[in-house]
Amino acid sequence: MIMCSAFFQVLSLLTLLNIGVSIEDPCDRSSHVLFPQNNFGARNEKCQSNGESTCDMYFKSNWYIVKNATVLNHCPKLGYCGVTYPAWVNGTFPTREDGIVNRTACIKFGSICCNESKTIQIKNCSTFLVYYFVPLTTCPMAYCFESDLPCEPPTTTPVPGVSGVSKTTTLQSTDAERKSNSKEIVIGVSVGLVGLLLCVGIVIIVFMVMTGKFKANRSAPSLSVKQQQGEHIHDYINSPPPYHLPQKKLEMGI
Repeated sequence: MIMCSAFFQVLSLLTLLNIGVSIEDPCDRSSHVLFPQNNFGARNEKCQSNGESTCDMYFKSNWYIVKNATVLNHCPKLGYCGVTYPAWVNGTFPTREDGIVNRTACIKFGSICCNESKTIQIKNCSTFLVYYFVPLTTCPMAYCFESDLPCEPPTTTPVPGVSGVSKTTTLQSTDAERKSNSKEIVIGVSVGLVGLLLCVGIVIIVFMVMTGKFKANRSAPSLSVKQQQGEHIHDYINSPPPYHLPQKKLEMGI
């Protein structure tokens, strides 16, 4: 019994040590990830809800950092934060000495500031905050932030080294590209047809040449027969006639 008790104490100690070693500081770069930036500016408390499907229901529970923004820690106005049901933190931000703290994330429904809540965690890393965000209940629910980012992303991409590029210029260049592509297609089809005709012509010529050669080979044996017959006749003509004895000499026994 004493040995069993000692064994379990050692096992418990190793387990505690393992837990202590496996705990990582969320401030470490390898211990947190960047919060999704897709249409992030629309999460600003100054942005009205536009009916788009911004939703924080599907992302993974994890430690996140947020670029150029902090999670909103007061109840937003109705119809803002770019989403129908915004989530905000009910409480103050921790100091460096506070370590990891628990905070309540409230979801606003209509005029009710905290109709539903989730527990999240926050830690102050001196120069930035890290948040342990959890998925929200349904869509469209999303966390709301304070930032100076625009509500909508830029609709045009500036060209490096070029200024004053207008929509008309872009359309004109697009039309020119389409015409150029059409010409290239016509030229390609024409070249393909010419090549096909050349191939057909070559096949016909080869067929005619081979057919004529075959006929010549078939007529060659008749000529050789005639030549052989002529040679036999010539041999017969040049040979001396057979010698026949007269009938009377035969009767006389000569």
